[in-house]
Amino acid sequence: MIPPFRKILTSFPFLAMVILHYGSNWGLYFVMTAAPKFVSSALGFNLTSTGTLASLPYLARMIFSVVFGAIGDRIVKKNLVSTTFMRKFFCLFSHILPGVLLIGLGYTGCAPILSVALITFSMGSNGAAALTNLVNHQDLAPNYAGTLYGIANGIGNTAGFVTPLVTAHFTKNGNGFAEWRPVFMTGASLYILAAIYFLLFGTGETQPWNYVTPAEDRDKRPSANSNDTTVTVQIKN
Repeated sequence: MIPPFRKILTSFPFLAMVILHYGSNWGLYFVMTAAPKFVSSALGFNLTSTGTLASLPYLARMIFSVVFGAIGDRIVKKNLVSTTFMRKFFCLFSHILPGVLLIGLGYTGCAPILSVALITFSMGSNGAAALTNLVNHQDLAPNYAGTLYGIANGIGNTAGFVTPLVTAHFTKNGNGFAEWRPVFMTGASLYILAAIYFLLFGTGETQPWNYVTPAEDRDKRPSANSNDTTVTVQIKN
């Protein structure tokens, strides 16, 4: 089955999922690429401590993912709310809360423990992505879920090389909080704006283009006469 790319790429729910995924990936790549530099240069931790502290956000995200996943399974099992409501509600945890924590990170000043805690909980809360952007492609089109996720993740992974460029641009003249604050604000903006867009246009409903139309389905079926066998009966006088 060839995916209906034109319908996919012009679908607002799909675009909302892609944008939500990009915002999530930006936060993930920020922690991967910029957080170790921030912890060592701005907060003044030594290299030995930096490795340990930089691993805390990943540990938090792993734990939170399991917790949020279990909550999501419970909600689905009990059929408490619609899929759309659940996807949008948990954006509060996967995107909006991490964005708010990043904004707070820009104003912690000389409080290294608080700064590390905010980075950790920002990344940990993003573990709720297990109920939002990481599964929404399966809601939209089970028949093309791999294609949808491939497109979204391909676009989202561009954050992997954009994030270091943004960080380098703002911190080229120093590594104080004044230089790092725009980095945090950029990440927070992408988190929150992506969530707002998804709240407006996202959905958990299966899209019409997921299904093969009757005409297409009919064309793919074998002809009704293709397996007919003609039997000739000869009558002898």
